[in-house]
Amino acid sequence: MNILVILAAMKLVPDRMDDPPGRRMRTFLLLVALNVADSHIFAQPTTQQLGCPGCCGGGMMDNRYAPNGYVQTNPVLRSAFSVARQSSLMGAIETSPVQFDKVFVNDGGDFDGSSGKFRCQIPGIYFFSFNIQTYDHKYVEISLMKSGQKQITLYAESDERNIMQSQSVMLTLIRGDEVWLQLKEGTHHAARSFHDNRITFSGYMVYANV
Repeated sequence: MNILVILAAMKLVPDRMDDPPGRRMRTFLLLVALNVADSHIFAQPTTQQLGCPGCCGGGMMDNRYAPNGYVQTNPVLRSAFSVARQSSLMGAIETSPVQFDKVFVNDGGDFDGSSGKFRCQIPGIYFFSFNIQTYDHKYVEISLMKSGQKQITLYAESDERNIMQSQSVMLTLIRGDEVWLQLKEGTHHAARSFHDNRITFSGYMVYANV
């Protein structure tokens, strides 16, 4: 349709600059029409990398319109989880990953509820955070572990008060890396929780390195 309009309008193009102002205005509008038509007829589709805080596979697709009118279909990488523990955490002689019994989000399925560990499937930059409430007259020392190596630690002295504490970090992960929380060994360590989820652990992919 644009080509037909342009061909019809070409009859209005003046041959001289001394034509009346009305005809010169039609010439200007024709040039604009040619420019718009060129951008729609000859432009090629472009592919954009679409992402979010956060993202892991699962075969989902994101359809968006590019500026030239073509529909773009791009895979969206997703990886995000948020879990909670509804019972208090008591220290033992040997340490082990903290277990969680409530799942709010596990987009991508990278968090393993049976082991309490997050296993990276998509290399990238990830953000992790955890929250706990201190246990009265108990110490608390919980570390965030990455494939067996301590990354950050939350520590609180023994106190009669129950205080909410939190920690967070961003990490570079490769495929197969595991991340989990670990309470320091010893019965003098503990963290309090009830059915209202006072111990939580969350993480998501900021962007992928693929």
